[in-house]
Formats: sequence, structure tokens, C-alpha cells
Amino acid sequence: MLPGVGFECNSYLIRDEKSILVDVGSEGRADELKGFVTDHLGGKNIDKIVLTHTHYDHAGGARRMQDLTGAKILVHPAEGERLSSGDNTLTLEDMFGERMRKFEWSPIDEGSRIETGTGVFEVMHLPGHSIGSIGLWEESSRSLIVGDTVFSDGGIGRYDLPSGDFRTLVSSIERLSKMEIENLYPGHGGAVFGDGSEHVRMSLGLVRSVM
Repeated sequence: MLPGVGFECNSYLIRDEKSILVDVGSEGRADELKGFVTDHLGGKNIDKIVLTHTHYDHAGGARRMQDLTGAKILVHPAEGERLSSGDNTLTLEDMFGERMRKFEWSPIDEGSRIETGTGVFEVMHLPGHSIGSIGLWEESSRSLIVGDTVFSDGGIGRYDLPSGDFRTLVSSIERLSKMEIENLYPGHGGAVFGDGSEHVRMSLGLVRSVM
């Protein structure tokens, strides 16, 4: 994990026969992230980049990382198609004072499976923070990379941004609350080891308290 500092997101490197990088942060962090990947993979390259959503703080460096690594980028089509059409509204680039560069992408959606060699991650569509937000679930370790849907200690992602929706976010959190999650890897802040479900339940309690 390369922790996010300031507005930057956490980036997660899954090391296996086919290594995967989840979320890249801004373009300004791309060279640091490439160094992080190189150090941890012993000079090998990543096979895929998965974006939990396309806000600039998670995806701004996607094109740069694609150029540096040659990795295929996977993103939910609800957001990827808008980027391809030239609609950058969902990226929040103006909020960050930046510009998102186009990149080549392939679609992933609910039920897609990403095989790394010894592990398999199942894609969960978790809209609410954004229309194409996803999570990655590994059954064997009961681990969930969850983007900005929930955070540790009961935090939740914003729902007042373009394509966000409060009730949809509640539904996504309710879905997560029915799972037995041990390890929770959010898009910002600390990861949770051993009692991820408890933190999701705290998030659910928060959103229900304001319904």
C-alpha cells in the first residue's frame, strides 16, 4: 500500500503472478508510484490497473501510469464511456485544478473476476459515491478494497458530487453490511485488519441516522 497524503488516495499493489495496482492518484504522483511498484516487484511490471472510480484523486495519473507500465486499465463503463466521450464532469478535475488526460480502458462490472494467479478478485458495483464506483472482493482472505464507499471508523464517501446519490450509497453500504469482511482497504485513511465488518456497520449506522 502506498498511503495517500493530502488529497491523494491510497494505492494498493497486489503482488502475484499477475500483479495488479488499484487506484493511482493524481498525475503528479505517477513517477513516485512507478518507483514504488518497481521496488516491490523487483523490476517487474504490473499487469493491470484497476480504478475504483474516476475522480481525479484516484485516476488522474492513469494515462501516465499506462505510459510508464503498459498495463491495461479496468474501469466501470458508466464512467469510462463518459471519459471516452470527452465528458470529464465526473473526474472533479476543476475541483482539483487539474486536467484529466484520456486513457485506453477496458470495462469491468458487477461479477467480473480478476485473476492474479493464486488469487481471484470479484468486482462489486457499489454506486453512491459515484455512478461507477466498484469494490474488489477476495473471498479466500475475506478482504475488500472498497474505494470511497466507506472508510475506517465508520466514515462514508461524499454523495453530493456529480453522479453521487445518498440513497444509492446507503443501499451499497447495506449490501456490504451483510458480508463477513475481515480486512477493509479504503480509498483514504487507514486500512482495517480483522474486524472490517464492524467498521462497515458503523458506516451504516451513520447514514441511517441522517435518513
